[in-house]
Amino acid sequence: MKRAEGVIATTLVDTQGEQMTREALEDIVDCMSKSLIPIGVEHDPREPPLGRMSSGFVRPRDDGEFEAVAILELFEENDEPIPASDTREIVIRRHRADGL
Repeated sequence: MKRAEGVIATTLVDTQGEQMTREALEDIVDCMSKSLIPIGVEHDPREPPLGRMSSGFVRPRDDGEFEAVAILELFEENDEPIPASDTREIVIRRHRADGL
């Protein structure tokens, strides 16, 4: 399993003119401490996860803004995923394929 860090959100204004608060970033990171978040293809629930976000943190940026950073664990072919803990599971939501 490959591990990496990735910025998943910031307090910068996005291309739609929306801006997240530092508290919203902290809520995102809090969700990662409660369950493993699947990493999917284009957020398509019909595709199996490519990996998971196992934890995260909020850090300041050099420009005075903040960013949420996720610890990413990417599955490799024939790998047995290493459990992140005995108490958390990856959340897989089921959706009807014909309903999307």
